[in-house]
Amino acid sequence: LAAGEPPLPRGLLLDGAVSGSVAIVVGERGSIWASRAPTSGWRRADSPTRATLTGVALAPPTADGGPAVGWAVGHDALVLGTRDGGATWTRQYQGENLQDSFLDVLALDARHAIAVGAYGLYLSTRDGGATWERRQVCEGDAHLNRISRSAAGTLFLAGESGTLLRSRDEGLNWTPLRSPYAGSFYGVLPLDRRTLLAHGLRGHLYRSADEGDTWQEI
Repeated sequence: LAAGEPPLPRGLLLDGAVSGSVAIVVGERGSIWASRAPTSGWRRADSPTRATLTGVALAPPTADGGPAVGWAVGHDALVLGTRDGGATWTRQYQGENLQDSFLDVLALDARHAIAVGAYGLYLSTRDGGATWERRQVCEGDAHLNRISRSAAGTLFLAGESGTLLRSRDEGLNWTPLRSPYAGSFYGVLPLDRRTLLAHGLRGHLYRSADEGDTWQEI
């Protein structure tokens, strides 16, 4: 906290993102906190929702050093967007079924983002959030818990029932990977261009050295 600021309220924070000097965290009751630099302290942003926010992502910094662009997602089928480093947020998408819940979001750049969630929920935008396309990328309605990107630009999806998917074309096409177990995965962590860790329930942890073609339990 900066000198003289009131203490942060106690509450559940569920995700955070960093891009350049900007850091943002989100959580319950629509809370969004932003920091512009390590010593600037945290400021609460005006949030257009009271729904719990479960994921946040910031686009990589631009060469001209412009304001950070990002997205936050959560319950009530809601996607929020910011174009000023988290100072202000607007609703960009809200589904008709408010029981839908987004669980994660990935910003590939300032125009392209992918949001995933419960019961196979998958949306993407390629115009900065002006429009969103909903698709089904896997069979069934397993929760899609986490989307990540490796240093090589390969995308990975992790979900329920052993769901592991890979995309080498920025989400245009997704290929199911042979799963090492049938339980829930909560994320795929890329360690370098080809090495991955997939983690799930009850301490299950698997390592791949070939971008998910084969896995070894560790």
